[in-house]
Amino acid sequence: MADEVDLVETILWGLFTAGGFLAALIIPMLIFITGIGVPTGFLSQDILSYSNILERFGHPLIKLPLIFALSLSIHHGLHRFRALLLELKLKKYTFLVSSIIYSIEALSIVSVIYVIIFL
Repeated sequence: MADEVDLVETILWGLFTAGGFLAALIIPMLIFITGIGVPTGFLSQDILSYSNILERFGHPLIKLPLIFALSLSIHHGLHRFRALLLELKLKKYTFLVSSIIYSIEALSIVSVIYVIIFL
């Protein structure tokens, strides 16, 4: 039984680590594109147009990795937030805090999937 728990915990920590890694790669690129590249004229404003985004991210083979990357980043961020709340003397409410955080995570991931697939 202990081996099964260790396997599940290992998989969850792997997803957590992958989310942090992807967030560390994606967020600086977004900051550069939207905060530095376009405003300074280094990149064309057309790069952020709706038609350009739809053209680049509309293909199903692009949507799947995008959903995966965003879902892992959401998991990483909310798991870290849960750990923070538990460290702030809320350990006696572990089940409640975990239930709320993981419910928000599930709703967020379902929202990401819906937006990327249908919009």
